[in-house]
Amino acid sequence: ELLRRVATTHNETWGVSISRDSYRFLKFDPIADQWHESNNRLHRNHSLPDNMFLQFEGDLNIPALIDKINEREPEMVIVPGGEMTPFILHCKHEHSEHVRILESDGLNQVEVISQAEINDESAEDQDE
Repeated sequence: ELLRRVATTHNETWGVSISRDSYRFLKFDPIADQWHESNNRLHRNHSLPDNMFLQFEGDLNIPALIDKINEREPEMVIVPGGEMTPFILHCKHEHSEHVRILESDGLNQVEVISQAEINDESAEDQDE
């Protein structure tokens, strides 16, 4: 959400590149037609603690929000209007069943939910 505010406030296009154990922020330079890693302390590369990992589920078949991108293409893109690539991101610890899920439809605020909450809701629906 912070990156979404930065994109809208500064009229910039940002991306998030996600791997199993890290993520990084990329800023799109329309003049050079390239993505660049951010040097800003708040937007630097982040490695996850040991035994933590991410699993990204994005709709990579949606139309591209930017027509020309290079091999540094991020999985998630945030455009100056605040729209972003719809996604589901699972944050897991390899020695735990507990999962946090970050989800966005691309327009509304990112929701953070617990896998336990989803399981509880499913159990309640079955009881009814």
